[in-house]
Amino acid sequence: MSRPFALCVAISILLIQCSLVFCEDAPADPGSRLVAAMGPFLDVMAGKVEQYTVRAEFTVGGKSGTAELRRLAARDYCLNIKSGPDIEGALSVTPDQTRLDVASKNTAFVGTGEAGGEPLQPAQLLMQASKLSNGIQTGLAVLQQGDRDALGGALSLFAKIEVGESRNGTQSFKVITDKKGGAVQFSASRDAEHDNSWLGEFRFPGGTKEAPTENVVKLSITPKAERVLPAAGRTEIAVPRAELERSLQRGGMRALDIQNDDMHSRAPTDFVFNIPGARLEVAHGQRACYLTGTPTERGREHGTLLAKEIRKVADSTLYVVGMYYSIGKGQWFLTEIRDAWKRLEPNIDAEYLEELDAMALAAGIDKEEMRLCNVFPELFHCSGFAIANQATVGGKMFHGRVLDYMTEIGLQHAQVDFITHGAGNHATVNVGYAGFIGCVTGMNDAHISMGEMGGKGLGKWDGTPMAFLMRRVLEHAGTLEEARSILEKAKRTCEYYYVIADGKTRTAYGVAAWPEKIEFLKQGEAHALLPNPVKDCVLLSAGQRYEDLRQRANDEFGKLDESGAIKLMSRPVSMSSNLHSVLFVPEDLVYHAAHASLRGHKAASETKYLRHDFTEQLKTLDAVDAANAAGEKKRIEK
Repeated sequence: MSRPFALCVAISILLIQCSLVFCEDAPADPGSRLVAAMGPFLDVMAGKVEQYTVRAEFTVGGKSGTAELRRLAARDYCLNIKSGPDIEGALSVTPDQTRLDVASKNTAFVGTGEAGGEPLQPAQLLMQASKLSNGIQTGLAVLQQGDRDALGGALSLFAKIEVGESRNGTQSFKVITDKKGGAVQFSASRDAEHDNSWLGEFRFPGGTKEAPTENVVKLSITPKAERVLPAAGRTEIAVPRAELERSLQRGGMRALDIQNDDMHSRAPTDFVFNIPGARLEVAHGQRACYLTGTPTERGREHGTLLAKEIRKVADSTLYVVGMYYSIGKGQWFLTEIRDAWKRLEPNIDAEYLEELDAMALAAGIDKEEMRLCNVFPELFHCSGFAIANQATVGGKMFHGRVLDYMTEIGLQHAQVDFITHGAGNHATVNVGYAGFIGCVTGMNDAHISMGEMGGKGLGKWDGTPMAFLMRRVLEHAGTLEEARSILEKAKRTCEYYYVIADGKTRTAYGVAAWPEKIEFLKQGEAHALLPNPVKDCVLLSAGQRYEDLRQRANDEFGKLDESGAIKLMSRPVSMSSNLHSVLFVPEDLVYHAAHASLRGHKAASETKYLRHDFTEQLKTLDAVDAANAAGEKKRIEK
């Protein structure tokens, strides 16, 4: 769904950059002339027109398509979109029904009844999208208030606008949008033969510095609309109307938010913030969150410190990915993940459920949403290695973990390392994301580190979710054999592969796990899926990436230090979707972490690794815990 919404983003960004409004007369200054030429378009954007038909032909981000919005009333409209061979469908909203047609699957999701508290209305969606930028929000507010003369004059003072020659009734403008000469070009005219429709064309730069492109949006606006009947013969899937509209709205807004983050985000500024029992710290752009106390207290602290980021992760996993899943498979995602939860919940540790619910309450997020987004990895199915002894300098154990996973849904914007210690458990560091209490990459204070690689087995959910099982291992295993025992005794789901390393003994296991069986592979041991092993190494990957990893380990055998081990994880062993990469040095309780870039879409392995000392983090955790136990409210100084 993000491509259609990218069209809205492009138009909205244009509004921000130009701060556009219009004047009814024939003004002289460039700003007022520009907004006057855009009058019908701006009226639609500001929600001032009751009925209209907007047609668009667009090429944005290298993707071309068409869109048509027919609006008869606030809750009576139809949006048709087509982009490439895979995206074709329609969203229709009437007083009685909301319907999403997916042409490629000959399916329609149909919701009837009450629309709930988040109804879909074009004008409201635009105002919600405007909240992504103060500039858009201010511009739209002025549009709705109607003070267009003032803003037109201000635009002439503060923006560089070049007015082109008017030819055959077409007016043209060029708005310089930055100091480097970036510009938006705009032209407008009337089509007297077709109900005096307004025609507009926007051209603005896109792509990257190395591969620039031009985005083009051609619009026509007609001040009337006719109803379009939905396609006949489609398989209809009933969905609660409020849920359908919430999914579309949240998914669309989060997709816009991701686009905005990808264009404008910067790494968070270094800071330290404390609340009783917890601490949030940012250093060199990476977050670390220290949580202490009971499960309820840890959940409450997590939700309090990271509410904004938790909301982003929940909307990305449930609504952005959910809409892709629903449209791509012709099955309603939330129904599928609810079915998974029903089978998974009986096998989740009670303390984890307690922590989840406390976090949801503190973050102001629906409890079901919080639970469902935490079993998200069970529906979507990375590389890893452990090397030691003769393979490395000094025999030291290095455990590399590569997470290749959906960088396009913006999880990197909510990166957090969680350092926690529950009563009776091992203290752990979990390299993860706000709102996600399971573990896919972690290490404990007993020098045990663990990472996973997803396989097949989708739908085999009668067990403990993989991420909760990994957390159980790290919290309760003090040796490699204890980790093995926990995995063997657990009710497992789907198909997963793990690398588990013990820095105390410089030994590691590669693990292949299914619900019905589990296999353990020692360093240097061959397996049908992993031929031609390397001595003292456990290497897990797939296809050519495994061959590349094996060749690198073989070529650098005996010479690998921390820097060399990090290089093992570079492309093509890691993929373009590399969300994070971590090198654990478990015997030293040290880890190096890299994350996908916030802008520019660089894979994690192409960004800078930051070294973390888990021993020092544990000292900080103890200080936070001691301060809380003493009832100390003041800031804990570094």
